[in-house]
Amino acid sequence: MADTVAMVVDIQEGIDSQTRDFLQKKRDAIQMMSKIPPDCAEILSARYFDRKTFEEIGKMMFITKRYAVRKHKEALAEFQKVLDFKETGE
Repeated sequence: MADTVAMVVDIQEGIDSQTRDFLQKKRDAIQMMSKIPPDCAEILSARYFDRKTFEEIGKMMFITKRYAVRKHKEALAEFQKVLDFKETGE
């Protein structure tokens, strides 16, 4: 029984550690998104944090689904620029 309790505690500690790591990465992503144009940040936030489809994003932003997909690609490119700058420091 003690071994089972110890195993459960170890698993819980692992989950807690993964949760902290995830939340830190989410905070980092939000901070980096503050450095891209607001419409780009809005699309990325809706897509990845709110789990919205491109159709839902289009409706939310009063654009077509097709244009939402195009803007998403642009938003990813903007985010990548910030990420590259962060990694290189240039």
